[in-house]
Amino acid sequence: MTRAARQDGGGVMTRAARQGGGVMTRDDRHRDGRAFPQPRRPGGRLAGVAALVATACIVVAARQATPPQDPQRTFRAVGALVTVDVSVRDGNRLVRGLTPGDFHVEDNGVAQTVEMLDVESLPIDLTLIVDTSGSLITMVDEVRQYVAEAASVLRADDRVRLITFSGEVRDVFGLQPATAPLPVEVIVADGATAIYDAVIAGLMRTRRADRRQVLVVFTDGIETNSAMDADALEAVAKRSDSVLHVLLVKDVMTSRLEMPNYYQDTRRYWLSRAVPDPLAFGRAAAATGGWMQEVAVRPDLPKALRLTLEDFRTSYVLRYRPVGVAQEGWHRIDVAVTGGHTVRARSGYFWGALNPKR
Repeated sequence: MTRAARQDGGGVMTRAARQGGGVMTRDDRHRDGRAFPQPRRPGGRLAGVAALVATACIVVAARQATPPQDPQRTFRAVGALVTVDVSVRDGNRLVRGLTPGDFHVEDNGVAQTVEMLDVESLPIDLTLIVDTSGSLITMVDEVRQYVAEAASVLRADDRVRLITFSGEVRDVFGLQPATAPLPVEVIVADGATAIYDAVIAGLMRTRRADRRQVLVVFTDGIETNSAMDADALEAVAKRSDSVLHVLLVKDVMTSRLEMPNYYQDTRRYWLSRAVPDPLAFGRAAAATGGWMQEVAVRPDLPKALRLTLEDFRTSYVLRYRPVGVAQEGWHRIDVAVTGGHTVRARSGYFWGALNPKR
């Protein structure tokens, strides 16, 4: 108790004041004797956050130190192991029955020894990315139907995920069993079009070693609202270990010239519009080993979707551990096959994506 407190009539020092080294006088209390609330110390909240961060780091370190238990999921974690999905065609016919010896794979020009995984034992994770912008208003019923059909051709151990986009990107639901109901009623056409943002969001998911991952995009290709641009899309596609297929759906009843962009000035923040580049989708798909094709929504889309999934299901999965190459930067992958057949595979990978620094 300070001298000033004694002269003023006997101030009171609370337990909190004693523990904190502070003194509370009569001026610090209401007339009815209740103490005014004291301000929090500025370091309290920061200390709590620091404690949470430290705890999280300990948990992450413990998980990293624990060896994986499932032998089917360990091969990507041991050094640098590259996995490549390869589609082989003779004209329009899928080529089957090839062996590892039929493939010649080069990493930055250096021949590699590859092994082949059994595609029948690797379930598929299918991500459907569906354009729900206003420009698809005349096609929305068909798109709903074909999205449901896409899930119906999957197997019981496959999984499906749905992303929709208009002016915003919505992760409708994460990967779920293919047998679960697909809420196609959420596909409602309205708003602007953020195609780049949606595809980039889908590509950023890391593929599991014991599963295969494919993205199928339904869009008319009219980009109006993305924060990202075509260069960012291609950069992410080169780093992705998913296969991307883009179906540019068209309706014979509408055309780009007949669909004015009503959404140009409806952004809730200022951002200069990215220059539309429809060919960017094709370049991004090719970088992953996929394709882009333009289809008429009514007569062609069901067949195109079926062939896309069939092509992926029956493609080959090769893997190798890079030897004789620098352990840094971009690595170009070249895949050839005996017989001179047409080969489609990812164009390369970044070493850092295989070996992230811990």
